[in-house]
Amino acid sequence: MKNSFLKTLISFLLCTTFCVTADAQVNGRQGYVPTTNWPYLLEDFQKGVVVYNNDTVSMAKLNFHLRAQSLDCIDYNGKIARVSLSKFQCAIIDKEVYRFVNNMPMRQIYEEEDAMLMNHSYINYDVIDRGYNQGLALYARENMEVSVRANWNGHLNYANIHMPGEFNENYKELFLKRSDGQKLQINNVNYFVVKGKAFRAIPRECYDQLDKNAEKKLKAYIKAKNLKWKETEDQIAILQFLKQLI
Repeated sequence: MKNSFLKTLISFLLCTTFCVTADAQVNGRQGYVPTTNWPYLLEDFQKGVVVYNNDTVSMAKLNFHLRAQSLDCIDYNGKIARVSLSKFQCAIIDKEVYRFVNNMPMRQIYEEEDAMLMNHSYINYDVIDRGYNQGLALYARENMEVSVRANWNGHLNYANIHMPGEFNENYKELFLKRSDGQKLQINNVNYFVVKGKAFRAIPRECYDQLDKNAEKKLKAYIKAKNLKWKETEDQIAILQFLKQLI
């Protein structure tokens, strides 16, 4: 009953709260790249709705902080604040539904009873590490700073990289310098959530959820239907069959 009400509520909010067209949504995100000065999933904070466990809702300008893996909003003073997740169910931003799965914000691609396909975006810190490492090596070669080379352990502690939005900063000031930071490479991975269990939508992690007999059935189904693990529509088909086996 609870699930059914939430689905109805989300459908109502999607139909009535936002008037942005699908084309405008896509065009608004073309070419956007998060930076260390603006480590956010969306190019700007957008009007959205937060749905809580008691099915109450609140409206605010929202965005997802990729470093903190949090949902942020703009408060009445124009400062960036963090949305409490203690009673959080989901957020709706720009006609997209977002949920927290395993404490990670994920965009909902598909949902049916006891099964969801979700997309998780995260910063590829390995790229930052490599870039920092190359820059430091070049500096050492050019300046013959042996001590620098000796003290470099080959890995950047990215926890020490300051990425704004975590310290009650002024939204307008932060937005104006959003393009000044280092560009961040964002990786995306899809997750299956089946009967409350979340795992990546890849063969190994799916087969790990099954006994040998169920694994054979899933492999046979995928082969018979010629399904591809990296295709979203095929992932939905795999999810629907997988739910019957778990």
